[in-house]
Amino acid sequence: MVSILYLPTYAQIGIGTVSPDSSSILDITSTKQVLLAPRMTIIQRNAIDTPAEGLLVFDIDLNAFFYYDINSFTWKEILTDTIRRDNYVLVKSEADFPLAVSGTISLDENVLYEINGNIIITNSINLNNATIIGHDIGEDIISKATGTIFVGDKGGN
Repeated sequence: MVSILYLPTYAQIGIGTVSPDSSSILDITSTKQVLLAPRMTIIQRNAIDTPAEGLLVFDIDLNAFFYYDINSFTWKEILTDTIRRDNYVLVKSEADFPLAVSGTISLDENVLYEINGNIIITNSINLNNATIIGHDIGEDIISKATGTIFVGDKGGN
């Protein structure tokens, strides 16, 4: 008679640690070295056959991290301090907005305006279906000494 004993086992791999965290499959611990993701060109990244959900690469052509999104079947950039888009304006002063006409700055439609710092304006802003963002709470501010900051009948974000 042959007896087979089956005991399910669970193990984690530790690099730089003898006691990897039980919630991880791989626990890398270091105070002097970090994880280096695979680096490749756009062509090499796009040539990966049936990439797995969440696959991570560093694109050396664009100097950016990308992950694979299985729902859209596309590589998506992990945004950092650099925003890549054609319809983007970094605003450091009122002069970075379009020229005001009759006391109103009409933003260009479908453009993202990122406020960088304390922007003091003398004209009102018509959002005109544009988007204004600021990343630093308490630092990225639009202010106007008197009058209304936002005017117009076409909103935005």
